[in-house]
Amino acid sequence: MKKSILFVLALSAHLGAGAQEAGYQPGAIITLTNERIEGLVKNVNLAPARILVDIKFKKSEGEKVTVYSPDELLGYESQGSTYVPKTTSMGNKIFVKKLITGKLSLYGELAFDGSDSYNVTHVYYIQLDTDPVLRDVPQISFRSQMLKYLKNAPGLCNLISDKTLKWKDLPKIVAMYNEEVQVPN
Repeated sequence: MKKSILFVLALSAHLGAGAQEAGYQPGAIITLTNERIEGLVKNVNLAPARILVDIKFKKSEGEKVTVYSPDELLGYESQGSTYVPKTTSMGNKIFVKKLITGKLSLYGELAFDGSDSYNVTHVYYIQLDTDPVLRDVPQISFRSQMLKYLKNAPGLCNLISDKTLKWKDLPKIVAMYNEEVQVPN
């Protein structure tokens, strides 16, 4: 019995360590001096399942892993997406995925929904080019928050107010805002 328990524990530890090494994707980091270095990037741990605040990078398999915080990079690329460090309205700096850039930009962040099945959900942020911080876009108070934040786009606000455009339409809302609002000369 003891041997069976020890075997299961040893196997679990081995599989857990292997899962942590898994998850590296081809990509690149962009250093603070704007140097692009290609290699393997990891932003998600498989076991235990969690989104990494700091990313892991290595130039190739078998190389030494370096951990980078959002303060140490201009960004990174992984799986065809670009991630940049941004400060949230709570004051913490995080890596977010660039989805749409313009006068109003849309960023996304992966998050686990907290269930035992580790479902991955998206957290969305918007940022006006005049605003130094990201604003999260919650589903619960979506309409009221968007109406305040985008008040200089009355046509768009009407569509949000009458529920023609909803949280699920966020990419469309950002694109429409960027078309509607004129940049002053």
